[in-house]
Amino acid sequence: MTDKYNLNQGQQDAADAFMNFLFSPDKEFIISGAAGVGKTYLMNYIIDQTLPRYFDMCELMGMKPEYDDVVMTATTHKAADVLGQSVKRPTSTVHSFFNLKVQNDFTNGGTKLTQGKQWKIHQRKIIFVDESSMIDTELWRMLHDGTMNCKLVYVGDRHQLAPVQEDLSPIYKHHAPMVELTQPVRNAGSPDLMRICDQLRQTVETGVFKPIRIVPGVIDLLDNNQMQAEISHRFSQQTHASRILAYTNKRVIQYNDHIRQIRALPDTYTVGEYLVTSSMVHTKQGQIAVEQELEVIANSGPQKLMIDKEHDVELDVNFLDLQDSFGEVWRRVPVMTDRTHYDALTKYYKGEKNWERFYYLKDYIADLRPRDAATVHKAQGSTYDTVFIDLGNISTCNFANQAARMLYVAFSRARSQIFLFGNLADKYGGLILP
Repeated sequence: MTDKYNLNQGQQDAADAFMNFLFSPDKEFIISGAAGVGKTYLMNYIIDQTLPRYFDMCELMGMKPEYDDVVMTATTHKAADVLGQSVKRPTSTVHSFFNLKVQNDFTNGGTKLTQGKQWKIHQRKIIFVDESSMIDTELWRMLHDGTMNCKLVYVGDRHQLAPVQEDLSPIYKHHAPMVELTQPVRNAGSPDLMRICDQLRQTVETGVFKPIRIVPGVIDLLDNNQMQAEISHRFSQQTHASRILAYTNKRVIQYNDHIRQIRALPDTYTVGEYLVTSSMVHTKQGQIAVEQELEVIANSGPQKLMIDKEHDVELDVNFLDLQDSFGEVWRRVPVMTDRTHYDALTKYYKGEKNWERFYYLKDYIADLRPRDAATVHKAQGSTYDTVFIDLGNISTCNFANQAARMLYVAFSRARSQIFLFGNLADKYGGLILP
């Protein structure tokens, strides 16, 4: 077998550990590492080289292989799309593979994970789960309930943000064998970016915040006028190259509204704009996934949509035709045009525990936002040439561990350059100027 791969020592050690894992009683294996250390490259090597060697060894030892299929999954649609393009293999979300559904909980206004009609227990499979730091306790239990004589391989970065309302993903709490890749194989020519990411990774580990050093041309601190000028320059047209990251949704909305003003766009979305779903949207054609990028191809104009006939409550909406990156078109999707009114209605129905109307607003009225600014949490799994980070907004986070992970995720999204805005609180290390 010709080996087309050239592994570094860390990757080779990880591949060897994976081979040992295949012959061990352990059910779970963790591959952890920051962006750019070759996790996907290692996955390809394991599938192309390690697994065939496993089957050869089983044959030599006169034993039947315990596993006969490899499955590639990820925790989000966006991550699954990226993984599929990288490994050139069929890839799905972990929810789709296990036939899991997120359902509204009409007893408390939350959501719960349930088994779909096609739920079954999978056997004799090696199941990779990418972006695994997002796995919460509920999903982790479902993965174990849905597998027998299987191997679960979690791939991600253990220093990233934890699942919502949890301090750490449960995959890291049960002493599963873990390998950690540390040697960069991408962007190795940006030592200043690698240095700050390593520093922030250490902060996640130790809880000790150190000052962030400004490095002109690589990590720049902007004042108000400079920030305005850079945003106007970088975002005058729609772009995938740059992204503004903040802590709160309110701040993200302010940035996106400001950028739309720079582009002289009206209050309502126009044909040709690229938007991102902030949450899952239910339509007659099916569900539009969270963080799905969509292009506006038609706008029917302002209309009134009846929300609550009993109390004569209407909401201003536009019905948009939207197209995703695969060419699928979603017709007449209602999109809010008055966010203040929408937020007031959801708050009111939640307070009244009128979950039927609350979920109608949440599920069927699309919350679409420009892609130019995003919360740090939503940016996990993505990389950009240039990243703007609102340090003042991040400093409003009152939880040190969350702030540490947020800073690490934000800085590690950048390939080439970082622009900082605002002051980083002293309790989170502050800044060192050149």
